[in-house]
Amino acid sequence: MFDQVVLDAIQQHAIRCYPEECCGLVTRDGYQPFPNIHPEPTQYFRLPPEADAMVAAGEALAVVHSHPNGPDWPSAADQQQQINQGIPWGICVVRPGRAETPYF
Repeated sequence: MFDQVVLDAIQQHAIRCYPEECCGLVTRDGYQPFPNIHPEPTQYFRLPPEADAMVAAGEALAVVHSHPNGPDWPSAADQQQQINQGIPWGICVVRPGRAETPYF
């Protein structure tokens, strides 16, 4: 779906954020990481308002977040938010020192 440069950037971001969930957007310019502002970042993610505004404005091609230590499938909340936003969501499963290829 996205080129290897974008996938590599997502994986590196996920590794840097571990054990917290990373989050970001894929735009026409590539992957843009954002801070996870959720109060429980090891379990959930929340994009900051400026990222939400980019999604609402149609500037995002996809929302991406990581699942530290799995699972390797979207949660029900992930699925519902993807439906609500109407753009692909990507998940990158990350473990200490390595991240799997993100899927959308």
